Amino acid sequence: MDKESYIEIVPLEKEKDILNSFADYNPKVFSKQDAGYDWLEEDDSICIVFENPYGGSPLEINIGDSGRFTLFFSEHHAHYEAYQGDYEDMLTRISDIFSNNVCTATIKDCKGKWYGSCFLSKEESDKSVQEMFGFVFKEDEFRNHLNKHGFSYSLNYWNPLFDKTVQVQSKSFDQ
Repeated sequence: MDKESYIEIVPLEKEKDILNSFADYNPKVFSKQDAGYDWLEEDDSICIVFENPYGGSPLEINIGDSGRFTLFFSEHHAHYEAYQGDYEDMLTRISDIFSNNVCTATIKDCKGKWYGSCFLSKEESDKSVQEMFGFVFKEDEFRNHLNKHGFSYSLNYWNPLFDKTVQVQSKSFDQ
């Protein structure tokens, strides 16, 4: 990475930039004082919310908690530190979500217990379940439980028309 990627920034100073960059998506800003946002950890933190016009999951950006950005979409969230490079990566990720080039992928066991989630590009979403969720399947305990009892995984896009849920019956996978 280049030196500019590691330039420290103040997340709360990026609010207007985010609002302007994604103005077409009708963002709304909430603070800890707003009903339903008392979960924000710090008094000066804000949450920018983009309601999904397709009726799917909203996209939320928590700015300022622990001095960083947290991006929430569907059942996944990711943290971006207060560096210019991380901030630019987050903006790219948001654009990719809005254009349906990135989805969230979530894996749950047969009883609906969450085992993990991640962001995937469209290309990555065509991989095997073991490749998509390698961070889950590399743990013997998790892999054995999921294979023994079955599981499901879902891919959630900004436009739910592209969403997909797959049920996997109990069976053994070669590892």
